[in-house]
Amino acid sequence: MTVTQAEKPSEKPRAKLPEGYTIRRIQADDYERGVLKTLECLTEVGDISKEEYTETIEFWESQEGYNTLVILDDKDQVAGVGTLMIERKLIHRCSKIGHIEDISISDNHQGKGLGKFLIQSLTDMSKEKGCYKTILDCATKNEGFYEACGLKNVGSEMEIRH
Repeated sequence: MTVTQAEKPSEKPRAKLPEGYTIRRIQADDYERGVLKTLECLTEVGDISKEEYTETIEFWESQEGYNTLVILDDKDQVAGVGTLMIERKLIHRCSKIGHIEDISISDNHQGKGLGKFLIQSLTDMSKEKGCYKTILDCATKNEGFYEACGLKNVGSEMEIRH
């Protein structure tokens, strides 16, 4: 399913980051804080060395289009992670689109509003960076969560796996 940011702002109150949590851009030392374990709550991650991880973070930092945020708990461990990728287009007068990717909240931190706060932070960032829309792909079972975050279903996702 492709979900896009709703055209009109939601009437619902904005999510707040619970006390004891902080949000910031991903850093190389988040490897030790459990960022990969948090992503395993979403999908298969695989065996990634510290060097491979650091190279990826350094690449992201060198590009304008990668914006990964982490939520840290009061023990300085990664409780959530999500990415906004900016795509430059030729359509709409060379505008930009924000793609939200890899939203994951660790099992022991779910149900605290972290996912909603993360989605709102990434959609706000997309707007601030001049994107005319923000989209994400999700499983049908997750549509209700994303609709509660102010997004709406606008179509289907198609893929070829390699």
